[in-house]
Amino acid sequence: MAILTITLPIFLLIGLGYLVTWRGLFTRDQVRGLGIFVIDLALPVLIFRLLSRQRLHDVLEWRYLLVYAAASFAVLLGGFFYWRRSGHARPNSAVRAFGMGASNTGFIGLTIATQFFGPQVGVAVAMTFLVENLVMLPGLIILGHEPEDGAGGGAMAKQIGRGLIRSPLIIGIAAGAVALLLGVQPVAPLAKAMDMLAAASAPVALIAIGASLVGLDTRGMAGSVVKITIGKLLLHPLLVFGMLMLVPIANPDLRHAALLLAAVPMAGSYPIFGQRFREGPLAAATLLVATATSFVTLNLVLWLISTGVIG
Repeated sequence: MAILTITLPIFLLIGLGYLVTWRGLFTRDQVRGLGIFVIDLALPVLIFRLLSRQRLHDVLEWRYLLVYAAASFAVLLGGFFYWRRSGHARPNSAVRAFGMGASNTGFIGLTIATQFFGPQVGVAVAMTFLVENLVMLPGLIILGHEPEDGAGGGAMAKQIGRGLIRSPLIIGIAAGAVALLLGVQPVAPLAKAMDMLAAASAPVALIAIGASLVGLDTRGMAGSVVKITIGKLLLHPLLVFGMLMLVPIANPDLRHAALLLAAVPMAGSYPIFGQRFREGPLAAATLLVATATSFVTLNLVLWLISTGVIG
């Protein structure tokens, strides 16, 4: 019931987005505008606020960072090469792989983890945020960059570098990392305005997802949806578990939190990234399937932890 309480609002907002678009309130161009608002404005501000609010000594458990970063990046990189070998373009392959290795830590993961383990698990959530914002998001942007025809290695590196510098997401990550390292915060009025903007990212993203489902042609998607879902809900937590065997973490709460956070579905903004990388319909369909399926898989992970099967 705790998991259902968390996931049901997701489907309600997605359903609202579908309903208002089906009734003609939003056009396709307006839906794309919602996605641009989330990716280029609200989400960068949210990332900055999440990073800048952390305390440096709380996010430097190197074993946790190593375990979670290595497992997540392995899924991203392995998934990318798998989809490339399957004949997909770089942007398509990158966003599919990102869906397999990046979790909905801020919404589903944080809520379930704090309810199950207590507030002390906030350290694990903070470190997971670091991995997702400093490793996974830049990885998506780098892997998904499509170089211009005929560009050599040096030219490609310059193109990627320019793309990273200009990306609002990377700017938000860099600014948040600097604020974390220096321990500084924006002045109160600016912080309040940023918090208001950041708070809009999740509901707007979910409404945009629902809106993008109107007229969605799902033919030929089933195989890809299943593979990405399996990668996220099964492969990702299994790799985290394997890394925990190689790099043991003494604190059981951190061990269990790593497994739980890896087992939650992909972020609610995943279809917005899919839209940017020309995989919006597939990403939206996958998010729905993975979120619904996670009701079973998350309960299984929690049961394994609570019964001591996973120590």
